[in-house]
Amino acid sequence: MDKLSIKRFFAFTLAETLIVMGIIGVVAALTIPNLNSSTADKEKVAKLKKVYSNLEDAVGRSEAVYGPMSDWGMGSPNGNDDATKVAERLGDFLKVSKTCGLTANSACLSTSLKDLSGNTSVLTYRDIDPASGNSNYTYKYILADGTGLGIKAASGKIALTVDLDGPNKGASTLGKDIFTFFISEDGVLGDGRSWTLLTDPTVNGLTSVADLTSNFKTGTYLATWVIQNDNMDYLKATEGKCKNNTSRVLSWTNTSCK
Repeated sequence: MDKLSIKRFFAFTLAETLIVMGIIGVVAALTIPNLNSSTADKEKVAKLKKVYSNLEDAVGRSEAVYGPMSDWGMGSPNGNDDATKVAERLGDFLKVSKTCGLTANSACLSTSLKDLSGNTSVLTYRDIDPASGNSNYTYKYILADGTGLGIKAASGKIALTVDLDGPNKGASTLGKDIFTFFISEDGVLGDGRSWTLLTDPTVNGLTSVADLTSNFKTGTYLATWVIQNDNMDYLKATEGKCKNNTSRVLSWTNTSCK
């Protein structure tokens, strides 16, 4: 075989080259978004765990200075007073970059949220409360890492809303970048649970929830899942059913779509 024949034997035509490049492009288009999403989820998990740790530390240190929270004299019918007291005492031990206080604006927390089903609404029930103003007893901060924090206290109950991306940035979606915590005599609880996998707060205490279908649908009460399981795999599922394996349903037993 002469040199010219060898060159022709190993050469690619323009059409063949374009086909190969097209295949590479399709594979990249399918894999890169998933890689980016997985990386973003891991960053959110790490940040939420750090925020949780910082809040827990602030609770402990504030009680060391001001005494047990049960002795803070909360329970005022004016929740603004309770929210301000709790926020200022916790704020002494948090790295705060901006204080919005009780002012009704979106400078520290988004004023509207979405759930994981895409529904948009202003959620004002006790545990999740955007920056909707004084009537909802929410004292607001931006922390040094950019996290928005809302502290709500009324009738002796304390709820914290955290926005990992900060106000009016990111998804502003429950279960993606917005999560809630509660403070009770047991410390900071991830979405209403202690270390016994309790997810739903109730009027008369805490209730163990075995079926998480509604949580995966709305995005509420999922801080516990993220902290406990070190993932946000419910975002890779539809109402708990894994997209890459529909026979696998997420639960406290099956905690990953892998």
